[in-house]
This record gives sequence, C-alpha cells and structure tokens, in this order.
Amino acid sequence: MDQQLSENKLILLYIIREKENIKATDLSDFVLFRGYMDYFSMQNYIAELCEGHLVVEMTMEETLYYTLHPQGEEVVELFRARIPHSIREEIRDYAKNSCLENSPLMEVDAKISKLGEGRYEVCCQVRDYDRPVLDFIKTAMDEEAAYRIRNQWLQKGMNVYWNLLKELN
Repeated sequence: MDQQLSENKLILLYIIREKENIKATDLSDFVLFRGYMDYFSMQNYIAELCEGHLVVEMTMEETLYYTLHPQGEEVVELFRARIPHSIREEIRDYAKNSCLENSPLMEVDAKISKLGEGRYEVCCQVRDYDRPVLDFIKTAMDEEAAYRIRNQWLQKGMNVYWNLLKELN
C-alpha cells in the first residue's frame, strides 16, 4: 500500500513537472482518463504534496494551477525511476502534444538586435492575447551569447513568468 501511495505521488509530481503550470482540471482529466488513480485519492495526494511544499497551487482568473516547488523538482529527479517507464512515456507524450502547449493565448518571443561593436541586445517577451505582459532586455557581448540567451528564453520564458507570478502572490 505504501509503495502504491509513493508511486501515485511521484506520478502526480512527474505530470506537474512535465506539464508546467497545469490546470487542476487538466491534471484530473489526464489522471482519471489514464486510470492512474481515482479522483478522491488524487485530491488527497495533491493536498499532501502542497502541504509538504513539493507542489504550489496558484489561482489566476478563477482557475487553479499546479506547479512544482524546487523541492518537488528534487524529489522527481531522485525517484523518477520508480515510475514505470510506460507511464513516464505517456506523460511526456501528453505534455508534448497537449493543445495547451500550442495555445495562441500565451506565448514567449525573443528578438536579437545588433547594438554595434559586437554587442547585441536580446528583447525577451511574454504575451497574452498579443498584449505584452512581461518584457525583459539582456545585453550580450557577442552573437553566440545572444543566440544562447534567445534560445534559453524561448525554452524557459513561460516558466520564468509563472515563477515570477508565484513570487509576487
């Protein structure tokens, strides 16, 4: 029983990690559809993960989201091998192919401008409905560094935005 409890919590942590800032409804839909656990158990596990400071609950515009606390990230890294490989694959596929990943409503963008004398400026942005909600400008000393900053922002910008919102709440 204790092993099943631990595995279910790890599954929830893994889903939340792979699908950053997942809506509570999307999490329960996925978990219940796949039959990983029942609704009431899932709710209890999520509550325990939140109480244990492994998962953070955030409410935006009356929608509940879950994201991993850094301690939750550490737990996933240490124990992810305890999650069956087939379940990890299903979760990664879900996170990769989820329509939320391709939402036109929120997106990150980054543009590089040359300032002269080998210096570059990377203008990083998060937009909601084409309205900028976060602008960030970083100067780079060469073109390679500018592209590295741009690529990192495109990969991690949305997570930076969500973490900033969490810190402000």
